[in-house]
Amino acid sequence: MSEEDRSRLYAWFREQLDERRAEYMMSCLAPAPLSDLVTKEHLERTFSEFALALADQREADRKETAA
Repeated sequence: MSEEDRSRLYAWFREQLDERRAEYMMSCLAPAPLSDLVTKEHLERTFSEFALALADQREADRKETAA
């Protein structure tokens, strides 16, 4: 949803309801386009990549300490 769409929707809510309820309705919407929000799969993949990089770094540190 674009900012223009959000503005039009907010204006419509204010016409139909009151300002407090319009604010509440807008707060229930995603703050960004859904395509911009992170997914659980993305978080899991990022965590796995981080865990592998951390394990590699620990191994490198162990080898350096042993040498």
